[in-house]
Amino acid sequence: MKYFAISLMLAASSVLVQAQNNNRNGGNNNNGGNNNNGGNNNNNGGNNNNNGGNNGGVDPQTSLTLDPSVICTACTDNGQNPPVDQQTASLTSSNNYINFCNGKTLTDGQQLVQGSCNGVVIGDIIPSSNMPAAKITNPKNFGTFPADTQFTFTANIKNMVTGNFVSATTNYYGAPQQLQGNNVIGHSHVTVQKLNSLGDTTPPDPTVFAFFKGINTAAVNGVLSVDVTAGLPAGVYRFCTMNTSANHTPALVAIAQHGSLDDCIYATAVAGGGNGGNNGGNNGGNNGGNNGGNNGGNNGNQAASSSSSSAAPAASSSAAAGGNQNNGGNQNNGGNQNGQGQGRNGGRGGGRNGGRRGRFRGGRGRRPQ
Repeated sequence: MKYFAISLMLAASSVLVQAQNNNRNGGNNNNGGNNNNGGNNNNNGGNNNNNGGNNGGVDPQTSLTLDPSVICTACTDNGQNPPVDQQTASLTSSNNYINFCNGKTLTDGQQLVQGSCNGVVIGDIIPSSNMPAAKITNPKNFGTFPADTQFTFTANIKNMVTGNFVSATTNYYGAPQQLQGNNVIGHSHVTVQKLNSLGDTTPPDPTVFAFFKGINTAAVNGVLSVDVTAGLPAGVYRFCTMNTSANHTPALVAIAQHGSLDDCIYATAVAGGGNGGNNGGNNGGNNGGNNGGNNGGNNGNQAASSSSSSAAPAASSSAAAGGNQNNGGNQNNGGNQNGQGQGRNGGRGGGRNGGRRGRFRGGRGRRPQ
């Protein structure tokens, strides 16, 4: 009986030890459950991701809250620390002026002639290596072109992704400047204003223009072009380009000191036709006629001056008449070629006539060479 009790006690102890081992093993399984802790870490990581997602989950481009990462910290300084002579203190802000237009008439994408306040940020700034530039190629600077006749305005352009032109009635100044490959995404314009003369020093009225066109087509091989279908009345004009972003804001660049981003030239619309090249021909022809006639007359005069005093007035008169007749020939400027021909014929005819008449009247006049 004694031994039987001892056996029962040993068996119970064995069961207890096994249960403890199982519990330990279960604990080990719970250690495997510690993987759940790892899972908790993942969840924490997930939470972190969610937190990150919360920052980006609400699109910053639609959020009405200013992201601290975009605050201009330098904008709290007015630039006068220390003061600089002839430099104005800047307006300052600690919140990027987000409420600057509060209480004012908003631009709201429109061209409000009475003025307005625009709350849209400036946007991407063009690096100095990619500043846009233009050079007008037609009309020629200080050249001429036919009045009231269709012609094509052309300009060379660089460092612009041209042909990007948004609605100027609903999106005017309505988006920040954007870049593509460091070049501004935008378009150019041509604006033409009439002046009193080439020497006019009065600043023209910006609200008055003879022609204006936004060039919403892309440049072809770096050349922008616009047809001025009705031409321009006779007069002196200033032609200028205006390079802007897609939303019509002037091109904004990274540095203050730089050459002009646009070009201006001066040209004259001439009644009755003609252009820079043809006018050169006409001038050449006319000059030829005048010079020829005058030279002929002068030679005749010289010949007459070597003769007797009584013959000198007649020779001088004849030579002058020859020259004057040739000048009359200069009036035949209806055609460019005719003008040139008249110039040559006038010069030669005047010379011959002046010489002959000088020789006839004075006896010693020589035929001009």
